[in-house]
Amino acid sequence: MANQLDLLSWLLKNQVEIFEGLCLCLTWIIVGDFSIGVKEYMKRILIGVTLLLMLVQPSMGQESSHTKIRLMLGELQSKIPRHRISINQCQTPPVIDGKLDDGAWEHAALLTHFIRNNYNGTKSIAGLTPAEAQSLIHVTYDDQYFYIGAQMMEPDMQYLVSVTENRDDQAWTDDSLEWFFDTDLTGKQIIQLISSNKGVIWDGHDYKGKTKVDWTCQGFKVAASHGKDCWYVEWAVPYAGLGVPVPQKGDVWRMQFARQRYATPAGQRRENSTWVGSIESTFKV
Repeated sequence: MANQLDLLSWLLKNQVEIFEGLCLCLTWIIVGDFSIGVKEYMKRILIGVTLLLMLVQPSMGQESSHTKIRLMLGELQSKIPRHRISINQCQTPPVIDGKLDDGAWEHAALLTHFIRNNYNGTKSIAGLTPAEAQSLIHVTYDDQYFYIGAQMMEPDMQYLVSVTENRDDQAWTDDSLEWFFDTDLTGKQIIQLISSNKGVIWDGHDYKGKTKVDWTCQGFKVAASHGKDCWYVEWAVPYAGLGVPVPQKGDVWRMQFARQRYATPAGQRRENSTWVGSIESTFKV
């Protein structure tokens, strides 16, 4: 009985965090590639229903605690098939000028349909609601760089936040793009790159939960520009700077994209959005 009361108390104190985590987990389960087939789709729904039942009916055993719930939520992602994209190699590299008008982007893989991951004072549901301002991310590569070209739709360009000026300033406090790269597919070594809408860079290397802020991705090129109803950013990320070999046909990278959006009317919280779930990218030659 004491264990159940302890668990109930913890659930009440952390209900917002749990709800957002649950919604995000359910997004991984339900939203995504509907071409997976009825059998696979039903399996994902079954996982989601099981998760709900486990949350609303705590275990009677002695080990019922918030630790078990956190572990369950944390491990769920690894049990669900990830979204995959195939990345084509570009014949001519794009010019990194922040304009996205090169032919290389026409044949690049496109990632979109970002979802909102935070409650921002509206009736949105974190993890289940499409982002108000969508992001279009193009990715391609050659034998030297991994290229990212992003078009960030923005209906409120007049509110765009661009405060940071120097490398390794807190670029995430501006309207910005973030890229997370799992270097060895284990989740233990994550490289995080960020650039603001003005092209200010922040780069860090996370190893087993400890971030090396002084780490630098040498040779990382960024350019940005502003349009009437969107802003653009282009990246050229060198493999040498990442410390990884040149990708070969069939190689798989695990990555995630996120967007920090502060260009909202006064009094409204920022919008944080990400690509649905995680991405496993397969390289094509």
